[in-house]
Amino acid sequence: RSLESPSPPEGDITSLIETMSAQKLRLYRTFMFEVQQFYITRAKEDEEGSDQARLRKLLSPLDSLHNGKSHCLPGTRVDILKRFDEWARDEPGESARLLWLFGVSGCGKSTIAGTIAQTLKDTGCLLGSFFCKRDDKDRHDPKQLINHLAYCIAQNYPRFRDALLECMEENRFYVDSDLEAHFDYALMRPLLKSKNRISSPPLVFVVDGLDERDDHGKVAHFLSKVVAEAAWLKLIVTSSDIPQIRNAVE
Repeated sequence: RSLESPSPPEGDITSLIETMSAQKLRLYRTFMFEVQQFYITRAKEDEEGSDQARLRKLLSPLDSLHNGKSHCLPGTRVDILKRFDEWARDEPGESARLLWLFGVSGCGKSTIAGTIAQTLKDTGCLLGSFFCKRDDKDRHDPKQLINHLAYCIAQNYPRFRDALLECMEENRFYVDSDLEAHFDYALMRPLLKSKNRISSPPLVFVVDGLDERDDHGKVAHFLSKVVAEAAWLKLIVTSSDIPQIRNAVE
């Protein structure tokens, strides 16, 4: 015995086709949206990668040396390391944004700076570090410190990076300019253009042995100007007690 399946009413078939067509259209639109977002994200990543490559080429940042520095032995320098750690965690406005550690040559300032930098890195509070060396032509060049600080800021703050690239386009010969103009184009102008558009907890940049570089008093003055304009930046500077540096940072 055979049974014939009853045919659905014609209206039901039409409704089913319309429903399937609508679902197909929604799936297609969703798919195309995802494809579009993929390519937008990819384009942004490519653009950011291109920007980073341009910055590396223009600024030629040096590698940080804090990883190779000797650190304080466990249980030593406890009080001073605790003070630095508490200062780094202070909210903006609670304390000075530039902390100067000074002392005679050989008293352990670089060891303390290396320990602080590593601790800040481990806690996600380190922006970067620069360890000056008198017998290294790059690490006693004040322009290299300016470049390295600018590069570290650009790595962490896209709005500063955009402003920095814009300033570099305005004056492509800034690399060959004098120290003041170099500082102006690599740091101050980008800071002034972007400072009101950056809101985040402060990060810390460590400069060790500032007195081992050329124009240390002038560079100390530059660093003081930077922290005065950037509420999201803190600086730790170590050096001997030199009047030009003291006058700039106090």
